[in-house]
Amino acid sequence: MQYGRNYRAFPTWHYPMLNDRSRNDAIEAAIIDIDVRSKSVFEIGTGAGLTAMLFARHGASRVAR
Repeated sequence: MQYGRNYRAFPTWHYPMLNDRSRNDAIEAAIIDIDVRSKSVFEIGTGAGLTAMLFARHGASRVAR
């Protein structure tokens, strides 16, 4: 099967995960609780990058993925 130059295949399990409000709210609450302000964070298994973005949103000085 031939795909065009701009073809991107994304696993379909990403969509429900990214739209799971209760899951994402729980992750964000945990990040707030550990207070990452001005800290460097190394996020393993970043997937779509949502957790890394939440670390940055809540003040991490550096987020490595």
